[in-house]
Amino acid sequence: MNNVMLEHPCLNEKAHHTNMRIHLPVAPLCNIGCNYCKRDIKANTTHPFRPGVCSSVLSAEDAVKEAKILLQHKAVKVIGIAGPGESLYNEGTYQSIKLLQRDFPGIIYCLSTNGLLLPEKIDTLAQLNLSAITVTINTVNPDVGAQIYSFVKYRNKIYRGTKGASLLLEKQLEGIRLAVKAGIVVKINTVVIPGINDTDMRELAMVMKKEGASLMNLLPLIPLNKFAHLAPPSAQHLHQLRNQCTRIISVIKHCKNCRADAAGYLHQNTTLAQFPASGGLNE
Repeated sequence: MNNVMLEHPCLNEKAHHTNMRIHLPVAPLCNIGCNYCKRDIKANTTHPFRPGVCSSVLSAEDAVKEAKILLQHKAVKVIGIAGPGESLYNEGTYQSIKLLQRDFPGIIYCLSTNGLLLPEKIDTLAQLNLSAITVTINTVNPDVGAQIYSFVKYRNKIYRGTKGASLLLEKQLEGIRLAVKAGIVVKINTVVIPGINDTDMRELAMVMKKEGASLMNLLPLIPLNKFAHLAPPSAQHLHQLRNQCTRIISVIKHCKNCRADAAGYLHQNTTLAQFPASGGLNE
């Protein structure tokens, strides 16, 4: 197991009680429409501890200033960018990592992405010494994808239905292959949506394993946006699906559905703004 897999609290359950991470909210824009996603850039919101939420979006310069304060805590091992939109669709992502790399080259840098732009950005990510990426892939079936994504925006053109889902999947798989080839650890996030993609998990796990992904993470649907009327999977159903995928690929089970401005230990719902104000978390 390499250093990234050992020290990254999101990739290694044994590390999440000892190592901290920081999420920098520098990526507000998104290029796909997920029917389960609702971005909220404000402090108080429905389901506040989830992806797509942050108290405010920071410029790269301000994010770096905040990160440098938090990096005084020895337990901080990871700096990640997870939105609140699509990381690769925002210039702030690249600016932030580039600025921090100059002063903190030993930190693990990672980001979350829908994968649409991954093939064309992989060289840039490699140059920035990115250590890990999380790619959200909810299905390998374009017909199912057409139910999950309302649109896919690629090179200033909007694609919908199976055409959009097929394009997204093509770029995701190509991006994973290129990332693995570049030595970047790849984790797959999948939102389990009962009645839509929950029968796809075994096939999805097999494809991800074949493409070289190291880990998979099954997350329960949070009923929001166009899927607000749907029920999340039961704990038992989610457990069964995770066990099904574990026979194929390593599956993590300690994910906390972190905000785009999360900071500190995974098990503490602490934000970037709260961290320095509190005088630091217990180390």
